[in-house]
Amino acid sequence: MGGPDRPRRVIGIVNAAAGPGLSKARFMEIRQSLHGEPFGPVYLTLRRGHAEEWARTFRNEAGYLVIGGDGTLHEVVSGMEIRNQAVAVVPLGTATSLARDLGDPTLADACGGIETGRRGKLDLVAVIMRRGDGSVRRCRSVSSVAVGLPVEVARKAVRWGHNLGPLAYPVAALAAGLRPPRFEVSVRYDRGRWTRKTVAGFLAGNTRHVMSVRIFPDASPFDGRMVVLELVPGFLRLGLQGLSVLTRTRLYESAKPLAARRVSVLFGAPRPVAVDGEIYDGVVRVELRMLPGGLTIFMPTGAHA
Repeated sequence: MGGPDRPRRVIGIVNAAAGPGLSKARFMEIRQSLHGEPFGPVYLTLRRGHAEEWARTFRNEAGYLVIGGDGTLHEVVSGMEIRNQAVAVVPLGTATSLARDLGDPTLADACGGIETGRRGKLDLVAVIMRRGDGSVRRCRSVSSVAVGLPVEVARKAVRWGHNLGPLAYPVAALAAGLRPPRFEVSVRYDRGRWTRKTVAGFLAGNTRHVMSVRIFPDASPFDGRMVVLELVPGFLRLGLQGLSVLTRTRLYESAKPLAARRVSVLFGAPRPVAVDGEIYDGVVRVELRMLPGGLTIFMPTGAHA
């Protein structure tokens, strides 16, 4: 006869390279905090895609405590079993969009939410990216999907993150904005018609913060919709649009984000797409679909949904 079933545990997944890097002392502190039930072992991610591999490995467990940035969380939610698992978040890195919406929970806040069993439901975005070589990448986004200028910002911020820390994204945005891109897309929202446009970028957000900057003050990961901003080409117009979005004024008419539950974007030529800061190259089409309440999270102590 077999013994009693072992309780399902929460697995720790830690990005060793997030932000300025993880010290040995900090990692030992994390392991000590996650000692005993309901916690299981703690695993480091050592390369891109590693967090998704760990999440797929432990789909029979209760869930994950993710200590890292947006990219680490993106990989975990893309690999986990969202119907039967939950996730907790502790920010560590240069881009921590969902964590900022939740009040930047500490390790103690996250552990408290796990131990008390306090849970909430937040929205996910199902993402399908079709590449020019015929391959398809299916994944999930918690925070944002971006094309054009925001991707250039993300690339520069990752490159400069170790030296600039929290200033990496504002400095990268300033640098990338000096020579904004210009390209053609065809866009369809919900069940509407396809529209051809020339843009500098495209940003679909599910959280108020995008790349740790409060860009969409009216967005929420709990309202069943995403907000979409088409970035206008041209340095001056782009600057006015950005200022309008950040100040919530009408300096530029096209600055108001759109609300949608489905978005499809077709590119005239292959382009890089950033999903929660993770960059995928050679994409010719991206399709986004809201999954309302698709992700169960352990609500950190003190967070307000």
